Amino acid sequence: MERTREEGYLETAQVCNQLGIHRSTLWRLVREGRLRQYSVPWSKHPRYRADEVRALKQGPAFDQSGGVAAWAENALEAVWLLDARACVRYANAMAARVVGRSAGAQVGAMLAELLAPESLAPALSAVERASHESAVRLTGLALRGARGEVLRRDATFTPMFPEGAPTEVLLIARDLTPDREAAEANSRTRTTLEASPLGILIADPAGVLLAANPAAGALLGAPPESLIGGRLDSLFSSHNPVGAADAVHRGALAGCWQGELRLRAPEGDSEPWVRVTAAAAWDDGRVAGLLLLIETWDEERRREQERLTAAQLQGAVRALQALEAPLAERLQALEGNLRLLKMSLGSAEGLVAQGLHGAASACDELLALARSLWTEAGIAAPPTPKGLAPGRERVV
Repeated sequence: MERTREEGYLETAQVCNQLGIHRSTLWRLVREGRLRQYSVPWSKHPRYRADEVRALKQGPAFDQSGGVAAWAENALEAVWLLDARACVRYANAMAARVVGRSAGAQVGAMLAELLAPESLAPALSAVERASHESAVRLTGLALRGARGEVLRRDATFTPMFPEGAPTEVLLIARDLTPDREAAEANSRTRTTLEASPLGILIADPAGVLLAANPAAGALLGAPPESLIGGRLDSLFSSHNPVGAADAVHRGALAGCWQGELRLRAPEGDSEPWVRVTAAAAWDDGRVAGLLLLIETWDEERRREQERLTAAQLQGAVRALQALEAPLAERLQALEGNLRLLKMSLGSAEGLVAQGLHGAASACDELLALARSLWTEAGIAAPPTPKGLAPGRERVV
Protein backbone atom coordinates (compact mmCIF):
# COMPACT_ATOMS: atom_id res chain seq x y z
CA MET A 1 0.00 0.00 0.00
CA GLU A 2 1.23 3.48 -0.83
CA ARG A 3 1.88 5.85 2.07
CA THR A 4 0.82 9.49 1.90
CA ARG A 5 -0.23 12.35 4.25
CA GLU A 6 -2.72 13.99 1.86
CA GLU A 7 -6.26 14.66 3.07
CA GLY A 8 -9.45 13.49 1.39
CA TYR A 9 -9.61 9.82 2.35
CA LEU A 10 -12.57 7.56 3.02
CA GLU A 11 -13.04 4.65 5.38
CA THR A 12 -14.21 1.25 4.17
CA ALA A 13 -17.81 1.81 5.30
CA GLN A 14 -17.93 5.20 3.54
CA VAL A 15 -16.71 3.65 0.28
CA CYS A 16 -19.31 0.88 0.48
CA ASN A 17 -22.03 3.49 1.07
CA GLN A 18 -20.91 5.69 -1.81
CA LEU A 19 -20.62 2.81 -4.26
CA GLY A 20 -23.63 0.92 -2.90
CA ILE A 21 -21.68 -2.32 -2.58
CA HIS A 22 -20.96 -4.97 0.03
CA ARG A 23 -17.52 -5.24 1.63
CA SER A 24 -16.81 -8.49 -0.25
CA THR A 25 -17.35 -6.62 -3.53
CA LEU A 26 -14.99 -3.87 -2.36
CA TRP A 27 -12.26 -6.44 -1.66
CA ARG A 28 -12.80 -7.83 -5.17
CA LEU A 29 -12.37 -4.35 -6.68
CA VAL A 30 -9.10 -3.98 -4.76
CA ARG A 31 -7.82 -7.39 -5.90
CA GLU A 32 -8.68 -6.53 -9.50
CA GLY A 33 -6.72 -3.28 -9.21
CA ARG A 34 -9.75 -1.09 -9.87
CA LEU A 35 -9.38 0.62 -6.51
CA ARG A 36 -6.28 1.22 -4.39
CA GLN A 37 -5.81 1.14 -0.62
CA TYR A 38 -3.61 3.67 1.19
CA SER A 39 -1.88 3.48 4.56
CA VAL A 40 -2.17 6.70 6.58
CA PRO A 41 -0.25 7.57 9.76
CA TRP A 42 -3.34 8.45 11.79
CA SER A 43 -5.05 5.07 11.38
CA LYS A 44 -4.03 1.43 11.38
CA HIS A 45 -6.80 0.63 8.87
CA PRO A 46 -6.44 1.21 5.11
CA ARG A 47 -8.07 4.25 3.52
CA TYR A 48 -9.33 5.05 0.03
CA ARG A 49 -8.92 8.31 -1.86
CA ALA A 50 -12.22 10.10 -2.28
CA ASP A 51 -11.41 11.28 -5.83
CA GLU A 52 -10.59 7.72 -6.97
CA VAL A 53 -13.83 6.44 -5.49
CA ARG A 54 -15.79 9.17 -7.32
CA ALA A 55 -14.00 8.41 -10.58
CA LEU A 56 -14.78 4.69 -10.24
CA LYS A 57 -18.43 5.37 -9.55
CA GLN A 58 -18.82 7.78 -12.47
CA GLY A 59 -16.91 5.57 -14.90
CA PRO A 60 -18.81 3.60 -17.53
CA ALA A 61 -17.34 0.30 -16.32
CA PHE A 62 -19.02 0.46 -12.88
CA ASP A 63 -22.62 -0.66 -12.42
CA GLN A 64 -23.88 -0.05 -8.94
CA SER A 65 -26.77 -2.48 -9.13
CA GLY A 66 -24.32 -5.07 -10.39
CA GLY A 67 -22.22 -4.42 -7.29
CA VAL A 68 -25.22 -5.19 -5.10
CA ALA A 69 -26.01 -8.27 -7.17
CA ALA A 70 -22.54 -9.68 -6.58
CA TRP A 71 -23.48 -10.56 -2.98
CA ALA A 72 -27.29 -10.40 -2.99
CA GLU A 73 -28.20 -12.74 -5.84
CA ASN A 74 -27.95 -15.92 -3.76
CA ALA A 75 -28.98 -14.37 -0.43
CA LEU A 76 -31.68 -16.06 1.64
CA GLU A 77 -33.38 -12.68 2.15
CA ALA A 78 -35.36 -10.73 -0.43
CA VAL A 79 -33.25 -7.75 -1.58
CA TRP A 80 -34.26 -4.69 -3.61
CA LEU A 81 -32.25 -1.60 -4.63
CA LEU A 82 -34.54 1.45 -4.75
CA ASP A 83 -33.98 4.99 -5.93
CA ALA A 84 -35.17 8.03 -3.98
CA ARG A 85 -38.65 7.75 -5.58
CA ALA A 86 -38.99 4.14 -4.35
CA CYS A 87 -38.56 2.81 -7.88
CA VAL A 88 -36.95 -0.64 -8.14
CA ARG A 89 -33.51 -0.67 -9.76
CA TYR A 90 -32.59 -4.24 -8.81
CA ALA A 91 -34.29 -7.31 -7.29
CA ASN A 92 -32.60 -10.59 -6.37
CA ALA A 93 -33.80 -14.16 -6.91
CA MET A 94 -35.45 -14.42 -3.48
CA ALA A 95 -37.38 -11.19 -4.11
CA ALA A 96 -38.67 -12.69 -7.36
CA ARG A 97 -39.74 -15.86 -5.53
CA VAL A 98 -41.51 -13.94 -2.74
CA VAL A 99 -43.66 -11.64 -4.90
CA GLY A 100 -44.07 -14.01 -7.83
CA ARG A 101 -42.59 -11.65 -10.42
CA SER A 102 -39.30 -12.11 -12.20
CA ALA A 103 -36.44 -9.84 -11.18
CA GLY A 104 -36.42 -8.24 -14.63
CA ALA A 105 -40.15 -7.51 -14.45
CA GLN A 106 -39.70 -5.74 -11.15
CA VAL A 107 -37.00 -3.36 -12.38
CA GLY A 108 -38.70 -0.03 -13.12
CA ALA A 109 -41.76 -0.88 -11.03
CA MET A 110 -42.70 1.19 -8.02
CA LEU A 111 -42.33 -0.33 -4.57
CA ALA A 112 -46.04 0.35 -3.98
CA GLU A 113 -46.87 -2.36 -6.53
CA LEU A 114 -45.17 -4.97 -4.34
CA LEU A 115 -46.76 -3.96 -1.03
CA ALA A 116 -50.09 -4.56 0.65
CA PRO A 117 -52.00 -1.27 1.19
CA GLU A 118 -51.45 -1.31 4.97
CA SER A 119 -47.66 -1.05 4.54
CA LEU A 120 -47.59 1.49 1.73
CA ALA A 121 -47.35 4.67 3.86
CA PRO A 122 -44.82 3.28 6.39
CA ALA A 123 -42.60 1.89 3.60
CA LEU A 124 -42.56 5.11 1.56
CA SER A 125 -41.78 7.05 4.74
CA ALA A 126 -38.91 4.66 5.47
CA VAL A 127 -37.50 5.18 1.97
CA GLU A 128 -37.69 8.95 2.40
CA ARG A 129 -35.97 8.84 5.80
CA ALA A 130 -33.28 6.40 4.64
CA SER A 131 -32.56 8.61 1.62
CA HIS A 132 -31.53 11.52 3.81
CA GLU A 133 -30.91 10.27 7.33
CA SER A 134 -30.04 6.75 8.42
CA ALA A 135 -31.15 3.13 8.28
CA VAL A 136 -34.79 2.45 9.14
CA ARG A 137 -36.27 -0.81 10.35
CA LEU A 138 -39.89 -1.89 9.89
CA THR A 139 -41.25 -4.97 11.62
CA GLY A 140 -44.10 -6.74 9.85
CA LEU A 141 -43.75 -5.15 6.40
CA ALA A 142 -46.68 -6.56 4.38
CA LEU A 143 -45.69 -7.79 0.90
CA ARG A 144 -48.02 -9.17 -1.74
CA GLY A 145 -47.14 -12.82 -2.18
CA ALA A 146 -47.01 -14.79 -5.41
CA ARG A 147 -50.57 -16.10 -4.84
CA GLY A 148 -51.99 -12.81 -3.59
CA GLU A 149 -51.46 -13.63 0.09
CA VAL A 150 -49.94 -11.14 2.53
CA LEU A 151 -46.42 -12.04 3.69
CA ARG A 152 -44.95 -10.43 6.80
CA ARG A 153 -41.27 -9.57 6.73
CA ASP A 154 -38.77 -7.80 8.98
CA ALA A 155 -37.47 -5.05 6.68
CA THR A 156 -34.46 -2.74 6.84
CA PHE A 157 -34.05 0.32 4.60
CA THR A 158 -30.35 1.26 4.38
CA PRO A 159 -28.96 4.41 2.66
CA MET A 160 -26.30 3.71 0.08
CA PHE A 161 -24.65 7.16 -0.01
CA PRO A 162 -23.42 9.69 2.57
CA GLU A 163 -25.94 12.08 4.07
CA GLY A 164 -26.87 15.01 1.83
CA ALA A 165 -25.97 13.32 -1.47
CA PRO A 166 -28.50 11.98 -3.96
CA THR A 167 -29.12 8.51 -2.61
CA GLU A 168 -30.47 5.05 -3.21
CA VAL A 169 -31.88 2.69 -0.62
CA LEU A 170 -31.19 -0.98 -0.09
CA LEU A 171 -34.29 -2.85 1.13
CA ILE A 172 -33.67 -6.24 2.76
CA ALA A 173 -36.72 -8.24 3.91
CA ARG A 174 -36.25 -11.21 6.24
CA ASP A 175 -38.82 -13.93 6.78
CA LEU A 176 -40.14 -13.68 10.33
CA THR A 177 -41.82 -17.12 10.41
CA PRO A 178 -38.81 -19.30 11.40
CA ASP A 179 -37.70 -16.77 14.02
CA ARG A 180 -41.20 -16.42 15.43
CA GLU A 181 -41.77 -20.18 15.57
CA ALA A 182 -38.42 -20.71 17.25
CA ALA A 183 -39.11 -17.93 19.73
CA GLU A 184 -42.56 -19.35 20.53
CA ALA A 185 -41.10 -22.86 20.98
CA ASN A 186 -38.41 -21.48 23.28
CA SER A 187 -41.03 -19.55 25.25
CA ARG A 188 -43.18 -22.66 25.70
CA THR A 189 -40.17 -24.70 26.79
CA ARG A 190 -39.09 -22.01 29.25
CA THR A 191 -42.61 -21.78 30.72
CA THR A 192 -42.78 -25.55 31.14
CA LEU A 193 -39.40 -25.68 32.83
CA GLU A 194 -40.18 -22.85 35.22
CA ALA A 195 -43.64 -24.12 36.15
CA SER A 196 -42.73 -27.78 36.60
CA PRO A 197 -42.81 -29.07 40.20
CA LEU A 198 -40.14 -31.59 39.21
CA GLY A 199 -36.50 -30.64 39.18
CA ILE A 200 -35.35 -30.60 35.54
CA LEU A 201 -31.72 -30.56 34.46
CA ILE A 202 -30.35 -30.54 30.90
CA ALA A 203 -26.75 -31.57 30.22
CA ASP A 204 -24.56 -32.20 27.20
CA PRO A 205 -23.40 -35.77 26.40
CA ALA A 206 -20.25 -35.20 28.50
CA GLY A 207 -22.38 -34.48 31.58
CA VAL A 208 -21.88 -30.69 31.71
CA LEU A 209 -25.05 -28.89 32.84
CA LEU A 210 -26.63 -26.53 30.31
CA ALA A 211 -29.90 -25.60 32.04
CA ALA A 212 -31.72 -26.03 35.34
CA ASN A 213 -35.20 -25.00 36.42
CA PRO A 214 -36.18 -23.35 39.74
CA ALA A 215 -37.38 -26.65 41.24
CA ALA A 216 -33.96 -28.22 40.64
CA GLY A 217 -32.30 -25.20 42.25
CA ALA A 218 -34.59 -25.51 45.30
CA LEU A 219 -33.72 -29.20 45.74
CA LEU A 220 -30.00 -28.44 45.49
CA GLY A 221 -30.14 -25.29 47.60
CA ALA A 222 -28.63 -23.08 44.88
CA PRO A 223 -29.84 -20.60 42.24
CA PRO A 224 -30.49 -22.43 38.94
CA GLU A 225 -28.05 -20.24 37.02
CA SER A 226 -25.23 -21.16 39.41
CA LEU A 227 -25.58 -24.83 38.44
CA ILE A 228 -24.89 -24.18 34.76
CA GLY A 229 -21.40 -25.29 33.75
CA GLY A 230 -21.10 -27.81 36.59
CA ARG A 231 -20.97 -31.57 36.16
CA LEU A 232 -23.70 -34.09 36.87
CA ASP A 233 -21.56 -36.06 39.31
CA SER A 234 -21.15 -32.93 41.46
CA LEU A 235 -24.89 -32.95 42.23
CA PHE A 236 -24.93 -36.21 44.15
CA SER A 237 -23.82 -36.91 47.70
CA SER A 238 -20.63 -38.79 48.46
CA HIS A 239 -22.74 -41.00 50.76
CA ASN A 240 -24.30 -42.73 47.77
CA PRO A 241 -22.91 -46.13 46.76
CA VAL A 242 -19.56 -45.90 44.99
CA GLY A 243 -20.01 -45.18 41.28
CA ALA A 244 -23.67 -44.16 41.62
CA ALA A 245 -23.23 -40.84 39.80
CA ASP A 246 -21.32 -42.54 36.98
CA ALA A 247 -24.10 -45.12 36.77
CA VAL A 248 -26.63 -42.33 36.20
CA HIS A 249 -24.52 -40.87 33.41
CA ARG A 250 -23.84 -44.22 31.72
CA GLY A 251 -27.45 -45.32 32.09
CA ALA A 252 -28.74 -42.12 30.50
CA LEU A 253 -26.33 -42.47 27.58
CA ALA A 254 -27.52 -46.06 27.12
CA GLY A 255 -31.16 -44.91 26.95
CA CYS A 256 -32.68 -44.46 30.41
CA TRP A 257 -31.82 -44.82 34.12
CA GLN A 258 -34.05 -44.59 37.16
CA GLY A 259 -33.34 -44.93 40.86
CA GLU A 260 -33.14 -43.24 44.27
CA LEU A 261 -30.06 -41.27 45.33
CA ARG A 262 -29.02 -38.63 47.85
CA LEU A 263 -28.36 -35.14 46.53
CA ARG A 264 -25.54 -33.08 47.90
CA ALA A 265 -26.64 -30.30 50.23
CA PRO A 266 -25.09 -27.11 51.65
CA GLU A 267 -22.94 -27.74 54.68
CA GLY A 268 -25.06 -28.37 57.76
CA ASP A 269 -28.19 -29.34 55.83
CA SER A 270 -29.48 -32.88 55.52
CA GLU A 271 -28.93 -34.52 52.16
CA PRO A 272 -32.34 -35.18 50.58
CA TRP A 273 -33.34 -38.44 49.00
CA VAL A 274 -34.61 -38.00 45.45
CA ARG A 275 -35.88 -40.22 42.70
CA VAL A 276 -33.87 -39.61 39.52
CA THR A 277 -34.98 -40.41 35.99
CA ALA A 278 -32.25 -39.79 33.39
CA ALA A 279 -32.67 -40.22 29.64
CA ALA A 280 -30.78 -39.37 26.46
CA ALA A 281 -32.04 -37.00 23.75
CA TRP A 282 -31.15 -38.24 20.27
CA ASP A 283 -30.53 -36.29 17.07
CA ASP A 284 -29.75 -37.99 13.78
CA GLY A 285 -28.71 -41.22 15.50
CA ARG A 286 -26.41 -39.55 18.02
CA VAL A 287 -26.85 -38.49 21.64
CA ALA A 288 -27.46 -34.74 21.58
CA GLY A 289 -27.92 -34.25 25.32
CA LEU A 290 -29.17 -35.65 28.62
CA LEU A 291 -32.41 -34.88 30.48
CA LEU A 292 -32.75 -35.51 34.23
CA LEU A 293 -36.02 -35.38 36.17
CA ILE A 294 -35.58 -35.15 39.95
CA GLU A 295 -38.49 -35.84 42.31
CA THR A 296 -38.48 -35.51 46.10
CA TRP A 297 -38.21 -38.92 47.70
CA ASP A 298 -38.49 -38.37 51.46
CA GLU A 299 -38.22 -40.90 54.29
CA GLU A 300 -41.96 -41.47 54.43
CA ARG A 301 -42.09 -42.36 50.77
CA ARG A 302 -39.03 -44.57 51.15
CA ARG A 303 -40.74 -46.42 54.01
CA GLU A 304 -43.88 -46.78 51.91
CA GLN A 305 -41.77 -48.24 49.11
CA GLU A 306 -40.19 -50.63 51.59
CA ARG A 307 -43.66 -51.66 52.81
CA LEU A 308 -44.72 -52.34 49.24
CA THR A 309 -41.58 -54.38 48.66
CA ALA A 310 -42.22 -56.35 51.88
CA ALA A 311 -45.78 -57.03 50.75
CA GLN A 312 -44.51 -58.33 47.45
CA LEU A 313 -42.05 -60.61 49.28
CA GLN A 314 -44.80 -61.89 51.52
CA GLY A 315 -46.85 -62.75 48.46
CA ALA A 316 -43.90 -64.69 47.09
CA VAL A 317 -43.54 -66.49 50.45
CA ARG A 318 -47.20 -67.49 50.42
CA ALA A 319 -46.79 -68.82 46.91
CA LEU A 320 -43.81 -70.93 48.02
CA GLN A 321 -45.72 -72.21 51.01
CA ALA A 322 -48.56 -73.25 48.75
CA LEU A 323 -46.05 -75.34 46.79
CA GLU A 324 -44.74 -77.21 49.84
CA ALA A 325 -47.26 -80.06 50.07
CA PRO A 326 -47.70 -80.65 46.30
CA LEU A 327 -43.94 -80.72 45.75
CA ALA A 328 -43.34 -83.09 48.66
CA GLU A 329 -46.14 -85.41 47.51
CA ARG A 330 -44.84 -85.55 43.97
CA LEU A 331 -41.31 -86.27 45.13
CA GLN A 332 -42.63 -89.03 47.39
CA ALA A 333 -44.59 -90.57 44.53
CA LEU A 334 -41.53 -90.40 42.28
CA GLU A 335 -39.40 -92.06 44.94
CA GLY A 336 -41.96 -94.85 45.42
CA ASN A 337 -42.16 -95.50 41.69
CA LEU A 338 -38.40 -95.69 41.47
CA ARG A 339 -38.31 -98.25 44.29
CA LEU A 340 -40.99 -100.39 42.64
CA LEU A 341 -39.10 -100.26 39.37
CA LYS A 342 -35.90 -101.32 41.13
CA MET A 343 -37.62 -104.25 42.83
CA SER A 344 -39.19 -105.44 39.58
CA LEU A 345 -35.86 -105.42 37.77
CA GLY A 346 -34.12 -107.39 40.48
CA SER A 347 -30.38 -107.26 40.13
CA ALA A 348 -30.31 -105.35 36.88
CA GLU A 349 -26.95 -104.03 35.97
CA GLY A 350 -25.53 -101.60 33.50
CA LEU A 351 -27.33 -98.55 32.12
CA VAL A 352 -30.66 -99.33 33.80
CA ALA A 353 -29.16 -99.48 37.28
CA GLN A 354 -27.19 -96.28 36.67
CA GLY A 355 -30.33 -94.51 35.53
CA LEU A 356 -32.28 -95.55 38.61
CA HIS A 357 -29.50 -94.46 40.90
CA GLY A 358 -29.30 -91.06 39.15
CA ALA A 359 -33.06 -90.53 39.38
CA ALA A 360 -33.10 -91.28 43.11
CA SER A 361 -30.22 -88.87 43.67
CA ALA A 362 -32.07 -86.21 41.74
CA CYS A 363 -35.03 -86.54 44.14
CA ASP A 364 -32.77 -85.90 47.11
CA GLU A 365 -31.17 -82.88 45.40
CA LEU A 366 -34.58 -81.38 44.61
CA LEU A 367 -35.62 -81.69 48.23
CA ALA A 368 -32.39 -80.13 49.43
CA LEU A 369 -32.83 -77.22 47.00
CA ALA A 370 -36.42 -76.66 48.08
CA ARG A 371 -35.42 -76.61 51.76
CA SER A 372 -32.66 -74.04 51.09
CA LEU A 373 -35.06 -71.76 49.18
CA TRP A 374 -37.63 -71.90 51.95
CA THR A 375 -34.99 -71.22 54.57
CA GLU A 376 -33.69 -68.13 52.70
CA ALA A 377 -37.26 -66.87 52.34
CA GLY A 378 -37.82 -67.28 56.10
CA ILE A 379 -40.23 -70.20 55.76
CA ALA A 380 -40.19 -73.15 58.11
CA ALA A 381 -38.73 -76.26 56.52
CA PRO A 382 -41.43 -78.41 54.90
CA PRO A 383 -42.38 -81.70 56.55
CA THR A 384 -40.42 -84.66 55.32
CA PRO A 385 -42.66 -87.02 53.31
CA LYS A 386 -43.08 -90.49 54.68
CA GLY A 387 -40.52 -92.90 53.36
CA LEU A 388 -38.05 -90.12 52.58
CA ALA A 389 -36.53 -89.50 56.01
CA PRO A 390 -33.31 -87.49 55.72
CA GLY A 391 -30.13 -89.39 56.35
CA ARG A 392 -31.58 -92.80 55.65
CA GLU A 393 -29.34 -95.14 53.77
CA ARG A 394 -30.52 -95.80 50.25
CA VAL A 395 -29.87 -99.18 48.64
CA VAL A 396 -29.89 -99.10 44.87
